[in-house]
Amino acid sequence: MKKAKLLTMSLITLISLGGLISCGDKSPVEEGSSISSINSTNSSTQDTTSEVIGEQVKEFVVNSSNVFDVINVNLYGFGIKENYSHPENFIISAKNGFIHSVAIKQVKRIQLVAYMSSSINPQEYLKIYNGNNETGKLVNGKNDLGEEDNQCVLTYEFDSPTDEFFILNDSASEVSVYSLKVEYIGEIGQVPEKEFIDDTKVISILEAINKGKELAYQQGTSEEYFIIEGKVSSLEEKQFSISDGTNTIIVYVGSKIEDIHMENSVKIKSRISNFYGTIELVNIQILANDQATYTINLSENCSDNGKVELSKTTCSYNDIVQVTITPDEGYKLYSYAVDGIPQDLPSELTFNLTIEKSILIDVKFALESAKNIVELRRVTFEESEGFVANSSYNNQTPREVGTEGSSWSIVQGNVTSTSAITTEGTEDKLSLQMRTYANTVVPYAEMNYDVNNVTEFLFDAKYKSRAYDLKVYVSNDSGENYRLINKISLSTTVNQYRVELSEEGENIRIKFEIEAPAGGTYARDGQFTIDNIIFRGFAD
Repeated sequence: MKKAKLLTMSLITLISLGGLISCGDKSPVEEGSSISSINSTNSSTQDTTSEVIGEQVKEFVVNSSNVFDVINVNLYGFGIKENYSHPENFIISAKNGFIHSVAIKQVKRIQLVAYMSSSINPQEYLKIYNGNNETGKLVNGKNDLGEEDNQCVLTYEFDSPTDEFFILNDSASEVSVYSLKVEYIGEIGQVPEKEFIDDTKVISILEAINKGKELAYQQGTSEEYFIIEGKVSSLEEKQFSISDGTNTIIVYVGSKIEDIHMENSVKIKSRISNFYGTIELVNIQILANDQATYTINLSENCSDNGKVELSKTTCSYNDIVQVTITPDEGYKLYSYAVDGIPQDLPSELTFNLTIEKSILIDVKFALESAKNIVELRRVTFEESEGFVANSSYNNQTPREVGTEGSSWSIVQGNVTSTSAITTEGTEDKLSLQMRTYANTVVPYAEMNYDVNNVTEFLFDAKYKSRAYDLKVYVSNDSGENYRLINKISLSTTVNQYRVELSEEGENIRIKFEIEAPAGGTYARDGQFTIDNIIFRGFAD
């Protein structure tokens, strides 16, 4: 990944500019929201001229369509981000986001069109001054309104033309900018190359987690920024996780960043947040994003009564790998799994895989007379299966959800769309969810029907806020007796789990239970979400 070359600012004394503005409430970005850095878009800067008595004043205009092209070419910038909610704006981030010019000569005037609300006043947040630490002054001592009711125009003049200026946001809130116009009478060139130097403290993932635990439980956020490094270990639409091999932390980005992939090595500058017990990195700036090299491995089973051949064993993200499976004479492909998760048997024994992470392929061969394992039943808790979303969770006696033949009984939980597990490209909207409250009632969910011929089952699950283990029980007598078969430590990101039965089972039912903490009293706000349960076994 191309690393930005940014300027390190020396300590300077800032003079706050006065004045108040009254504009509308329409908000392109919420105060304190988290927006991640993205790559630049392509658009040329605007360079126009206008006649002023005795001299020709030229204009250099920056907006959301070209800001990432001119940063580090004609301007220095730090903490300049896209506004995902309102792409007509760009963001100057809180806590010393800045734009700095040394390439535009003889600057006379700077005009910013910025977002304003009752709680965000750009005039109070932005500091504008020249290279001698002299502040620009507001023309006529006031602000004009922009074209929209939430815009204000800040126009600053310098006492004499300057070859250097700063626009600094040292406030605790991000400022959303529609446009920046620089009026100058000299020339415009390119900035001299400078290496990025940052004295922000570098900490480990474990140190970040511990700092997060010290923050206020309900959305406490650190004042300081920190630099944290790790490898991408999971990806979701609004967040990803990084790990050092032992510890893992969530990176909240708000929306997906296209070039962040599994196993990439990333360096992140961010604040630390405690979101109801979940420690996250927020207000992030990605300083480095080194693309991973993936490996495709084969299990020992792949050479027992057959063979598996790969077109290559190392590759990059989105590369295509051809897989060829050849059973020995008298044998057939019996099962095919990737990273321990069973896959449908391929219709052709030569096929392509698109690689998005390192994987382990497991293939098993069996005599041609052997019965194959197939999917017997799938439960997704959607309306098409008779389930209805409900936001009532705190029930201390079992409630039945679903229709006859597919229903479940749940204590302290329901079928819900809140934090549901969804699959991209599908209509998935609902999931089963159990919750914990400040009591000793054990949350659980169990089936009210049987599935036969089961050899294994799979399910997706995640937790939020409280890291209690998920206990998995199985009954082979229609729910009369259950035995504990597995205890799983869930992740805050969605994972698929596989449970194998020792032998083919009849009248199978399963039950999920949240393990009680020491002392028996749960903490409130725990959420445990389960979906996409797949029963597999031999067809009748």
